[in-house]
Amino acid sequence: MSTDLTWVGRALVLLGPVVSTHWLRTSSAVPGDRLPIGPTDYFYDIVAHLASGQVARLLGERPMTPELSPPLQGATPGPGYAGWQVPAPLAPFLPPSASWVRDGELDTSLVRADSAQLHFDRATDTVYVSAANLGDPSPGSARP
Repeated sequence: MSTDLTWVGRALVLLGPVVSTHWLRTSSAVPGDRLPIGPTDYFYDIVAHLASGQVARLLGERPMTPELSPPLQGATPGPGYAGWQVPAPLAPFLPPSASWVRDGELDTSLVRADSAQLHFDRATDTVYVSAANLGDPSPGSARP
């Protein structure tokens, strides 16, 4: 797990100031391979706490889709649950009584990635990002 604010702050620059973060990166490479052959996808799970009031500024008055709180990856979700899951090491950093919302349009407009899902909690200014091949929008920058 990483708490590197510098990279996350650049990768999520359109979200505004990131106050604290905890994140994981996994890849599609075979464990133990020192140099993967061919393209490798990198998957990021990020809990980011933004500056006070920033989530409200980002969401404005747009209609948002409410979501259930996520179960941990590997846990059995309740019947009919088709939502998102959080890796167990990140669970302690999610607000316990969050009211999560999302809007698919923000997934593509606020981050540069092959695919992404952003989940917001207005009350705690927390955003959970799940992304494939998340990119730093700065020219010439590399992924961690």
